[in-house]
Amino acid sequence: MNLKKTIFIFRMIVFLHCGFLFYHAYEYLNESLFQNILIHEAKQLERPFNKSSEILDNFFDTQVQKIISITNDASFDHMDYKKFLPFIKEKLKEDKTFEKFIVGTPKGEFYNTHGGNPHFNMIRTFDDTSEDTRPRSIRRRDYWKQTVGSNEQHKKKIFISSPMISYTTSVKQIVVAASIVRDGRVVGMVGGSLSWDIMKPFLIDLKNNFSHPERIYLSLIAPNGTYWYHWDRAKIIHPLKNFQGNNILDNFGENVAVSSFVQYDKNDSVALIGREVLKGKRGFETFEHNDKRYSAFYGKLDNSGYALIAASYTPKEESILLAILFVLLSIFLTELVVYFLKRGLL
Repeated sequence: MNLKKTIFIFRMIVFLHCGFLFYHAYEYLNESLFQNILIHEAKQLERPFNKSSEILDNFFDTQVQKIISITNDASFDHMDYKKFLPFIKEKLKEDKTFEKFIVGTPKGEFYNTHGGNPHFNMIRTFDDTSEDTRPRSIRRRDYWKQTVGSNEQHKKKIFISSPMISYTTSVKQIVVAASIVRDGRVVGMVGGSLSWDIMKPFLIDLKNNFSHPERIYLSLIAPNGTYWYHWDRAKIIHPLKNFQGNNILDNFGENVAVSSFVQYDKNDSVALIGREVLKGKRGFETFEHNDKRYSAFYGKLDNSGYALIAASYTPKEESILLAILFVLLSIFLTELVVYFLKRGLL
């Protein structure tokens, strides 16, 4: 074999080996660089996250103050439905934020602004047109338990519920509730329903606080970990349906709800973030979902007990210039070795 062929074969072998080594070096450096970019992106989310949290806090605080004001009205002094029902119906006309108002009794029966059974003094029943029926109950609702059921000290308690499906209107909702206290005793509670249709555009608008709204994915999480807002609609609470598309009812005759919880998310990294945020922790993290990499900032809201996770998708753009540089460097080193071989220096 002549020298030219030997040099050509050697040139190819060295070039391939150099290319292989430099490619892996490039991959390592690129991944390391990308991870640093993700961490940087997560940190950059903090300021718009804080602004969004403040907006949410103010929103919830405003609704709480409305409910407290309603409970203080004289129409509730004797819990006479003929007085308080007209009052809360008028309030509902004035305030379109709430889908309905609910008034709960110490027994767990309730009134609301969407109807009532005249045979039961306007208490909501399973058939509001019939005498032969039974009252509905909110005794299993967390907002009734917190403001009335477990309120043994008879204090004025405020509570924002976990997401649920309404017994009477079947809407997805959370309830802002407050105890009605008269003469040192809890005589009931008032709740304002914030429906999904009211909350959704408000939450979507929060993304405009971020520099790249189209890459932002928000999750609003209840104190028990239930997703109230999520970019994957399947994770938002919804009624369980049968094959005919009808809602499935439980033994109490109420809608069976399907909920997803952040602490049990199928994505282990997201579940870890969920467990941290439910502990009241605040910070940033990165995670992978459907072969895409995300930066995330998370934290609890100040007063409502809810938590917010703001995730940003960061595309991994391969550095073409860096790849070309490695190829040129491979060629240069190969030619340098050949140069020295020709001159007998190696």
